[in-house]
Amino acid sequence: MSGEMEVRLYPLPNTGHEDKGTYALYRGVPDLVNFSNRLEIWQNPHADLIIDRFSGLSADLYYVTFHDGINLHVFIRTILREGCTDPNASNYDPAAVIDNGSCTYNTQACPEITSVVSTEPGCGTNSGVIQIFSTGSSLRYSINAGQSYQSSNVFSGLSAGTYNIRV
Repeated sequence: MSGEMEVRLYPLPNTGHEDKGTYALYRGVPDLVNFSNRLEIWQNPHADLIIDRFSGLSADLYYVTFHDGINLHVFIRTILREGCTDPNASNYDPAAVIDNGSCTYNTQACPEITSVVSTEPGCGTNSGVIQIFSTGSSLRYSINAGQSYQSSNVFSGLSAGTYNIRV
């Protein structure tokens, strides 16, 4: 994710050189010797308003300089990255400073028991079977109100009784 900056450059009044000058955009403190961090340079041969829109800028501090032939004028602009600032979201952006409402969350729908098939045990035996069918995947099943769970949806070797099923 990247930011956008609109630079509105007006002629500087009372400089004696309102009708000409050189503008430059720097990322970080301007390197006025080697110009290593200069991103853009443009001339203003007329006293017109210049509007340039720079996109794809990362969150940082940017400087716009204007040299009117005599003096150097510096203007500072900060780009704050917009994005998801919630670390619990699936699209969390640690560089984002402004939450733009784009956070998304991986949520699984709660499993739903669709049917239960049971086979009653024979008289006096532990041969009963309960098989639980539900929506979802990688689920765990319980027939004792959640006291213990297993990955199989089939419970066998059961005696007659009442079972509290959970998924």
